[in-house]
Amino acid sequence: MNPDRSPQAREAALLLHGLPDEARRGVLARLSDDERGRVMPLLDELASLGIPRRPHRVVPGVADGPQGPRDAVDRLSPEHVLDAVRSCSDVTLSLLLDAGPWSWQDTVLAGLPVERRIAVQALCGHEAPPPALVGSLCRSVLGAFAPAAKTPVRTVPRWNGLRRWFPWTR
Repeated sequence: MNPDRSPQAREAALLLHGLPDEARRGVLARLSDDERGRVMPLLDELASLGIPRRPHRVVPGVADGPQGPRDAVDRLSPEHVLDAVRSCSDVTLSLLLDAGPWSWQDTVLAGLPVERRIAVQALCGHEAPPPALVGSLCRSVLGAFAPAAKTPVRTVPRWNGLRRWFPWTR
């Protein structure tokens, strides 16, 4: 049977993977054959990846809560989003669009060059990315508009090299 690839199934598998053996067997025993058939491939995948079997704390995704980065990105103007995604790859943009629906989605797609729009649309249409990835993408888009960190700017030119050449400047 094909494993269930939904975010909920992945979260459940991660939590089950972190349970002690006795508790894990107890939970699996209470699942129906169909449910067990969907979650076991995910558990096998976690084991094959070498994910340690310790309790994992699942943090609610950014996409779940109001007033998070996802909501802030949804409120951006299409022009701001276009500026933010101009330098990102087609795959990254398609992941961001798959995390939608967004209020600016159609306008942003229309604002892309034709070749890029076709490439991005060909990559879109899959299931929504995991909430942690959505949060990271949203923070990256928002980071494009964050004021640059103030770094000290040297206002006095460095003349040290010239002083070696011109001893009379000492």
